[in-house]
Amino acid sequence: MILVSLIIATYNGAKKLPTTLESLTKQTLDREIWEVVIVNNNSTDNTAEVVMEFAKAHPELRVKLVFEPQQGLSFARNRGIDESEGEYIVIIDDDEIACPDLLTEYYEFLDTCPYVVAAGGKITPHYPKRRPLWMSRITERPIAGTLNLGKEIRIFPEGKYFGGGNLCLRRTAINYYGKFDTNLGRRGSKLLGGEEKEFYMR
Repeated sequence: MILVSLIIATYNGAKKLPTTLESLTKQTLDREIWEVVIVNNNSTDNTAEVVMEFAKAHPELRVKLVFEPQQGLSFARNRGIDESEGEYIVIIDDDEIACPDLLTEYYEFLDTCPYVVAAGGKITPHYPKRRPLWMSRITERPIAGTLNLGKEIRIFPEGKYFGGGNLCLRRTAINYYGKFDTNLGRRGSKLLGGEEKEFYMR
């Protein structure tokens, strides 16, 4: 029975996806209760082939590849939600390295805290060499999506909200509040945003 669904939306992610996918092989959560749904958002590169090769190399994982022709991150994430089975929906980006206990932590947290409908966690940027000189700590947050509110479990403080690089939702929350606003979010190479904040405010 699938209890946790990990959703990764990608657009032309063939070069960056392998690192993200490889990190999923190290997840500590029982493989029988989680799946990964990868949404190919109208890519023009060989993203689909990369995902299929990964799935073939790792038959122990439940990998589902779906295609979403409507361009836009919100469209892709919503399609992933529709195609997923789990009660707990975890969302990360296609250029991330998921820590080994990512799914375990969310599963255990939501399973023991029935009053929580959504949660988010730490996002730490990783640069090949170092943070670009032009990027300050102030501009890094909106560009790289950094987030670190400490290790204690607490309500997000005023002015803070979870980011799409590390969040988890109950399916009941989706059913009640709706999915991501398709008027917001990245569309191909257009760096729009705001969909996570809008959902959080709802």
